[in-house]
Amino acid sequence: RMVLIGVWANRNWILGNWIKEVKLRHPSNFKLWWVPSIYAGKRKLEKYIRIPIPKAEAYFFSYPTIFRFYLEKKPKKFINNSLVLYPHNEPEMGSVMEQVDLLNKAHKVYFYCKQDAENLALNGLKKEKIVIANCAIDNDCVFDNKEIREQKTIILASKFGPRKGAELLLGIVKKLPD
Repeated sequence: RMVLIGVWANRNWILGNWIKEVKLRHPSNFKLWWVPSIYAGKRKLEKYIRIPIPKAEAYFFSYPTIFRFYLEKKPKKFINNSLVLYPHNEPEMGSVMEQVDLLNKAHKVYFYCKQDAENLALNGLKKEKIVIANCAIDNDCVFDNKEIREQKTIILASKFGPRKGAELLLGIVKKLPD
């Protein structure tokens, strides 16, 4: 019913594992579809390699530039029929106004960072499109036996920056000493 679109190179990274976990939890509702790039205009091959996305009731794009790339080719297929993950603001996504214009064409936009969502809302992103995704990866769903899950271990998988809340970690550890 829904196609989860991820980037092949990121299939074993946080975004790839996130969509694989969704697929594992609801195998009959989702189909995974890997594309070769985030289509940010950084590589010449992006102009020539476009993997068609299968027909579905809805689409989940794991990066805004992938949504933009496919939306430009077939707007009727994807306008208001797509969920878009906004992991963090990057220059390849264009100006704030370009992002707002693009993301207003999605059905919903999932943000990891509330500040990014608020900034885009202040600049015109419709508030009813915004969903804050407080998420994590359950590594029991990841089929990688290279890493052993240790008890009492916290793993942070994130692009480090001031908005990531690293200063909260010490308080969390103090509240959960075990």
